[in-house]
Amino acid sequence: MKSLIPAVRKGASALLRRISRIKPIARYLYDREWRYRFDLIRNVLLNVGYAVFYFISNIIFDSYLMGTVALYYIILSLIRYSLMINNKKVSCITSKPLRVCYEWRLYGNCGVFILLLSIAMVAVLVVTASFPQPSSRTVVVTVASMLYTLYRVGIVVLHSNKANHRPLILASKRLDLVIVLMSLFSLQATLCGIIGLPRTVSVGVSLFFVCFISIASAYVAMGMVATASQMHSKNRKDRE
Repeated sequence: MKSLIPAVRKGASALLRRISRIKPIARYLYDREWRYRFDLIRNVLLNVGYAVFYFISNIIFDSYLMGTVALYYIILSLIRYSLMINNKKVSCITSKPLRVCYEWRLYGNCGVFILLLSIAMVAVLVVTASFPQPSSRTVVVTVASMLYTLYRVGIVVLHSNKANHRPLILASKRLDLVIVLMSLFSLQATLCGIIGLPRTVSVGVSLFFVCFISIASAYVAMGMVATASQMHSKNRKDRE
């Protein structure tokens, strides 16, 4: 048994070396800029796909809440898409100080958009959570919500260990955190529907999650705006 463990480790390391030699995988592992662009495109497609899934579920189950969640994901996808477009513009700026200033301005604008979205969605979610929700939920919707939530939590945990000080990458990480909060809310709404809780209990739980998500998202957004403002002031002093 003791001789088996080193053999397994040796075989696993050899397999990983072979996989890392494949060109697309090697580029993803070692080219940071290419990996960032790939992650942006992947996240935009995933957000749009999940929003479409929830929109179709809204039509099938006649659920205002699921339609609201779908709209939220679409808006977050547009914010991430704007990061992807601006990343191409940033790569064309040759001056490093100007590039850094531009990225921090985009970082602050992203925080403003998230803050405005959080404020607007409070009223919408409170109203829609108060409507009677359909008690029937298919296993597909529940499993999809659980898998998507676990995936998003895993992405946030994985990226939290990677130190990167590029403002656009930091903005993408903050967006991932906001998406995790909304995915937790959608999972809670789905579970309440499939368990069949009384309407008063279901509405109370939903409103609690709405308050929690709104406060957490606003905290993240205000932190982004404050950090961007501080970095702007620092860069201005450095230029002077």
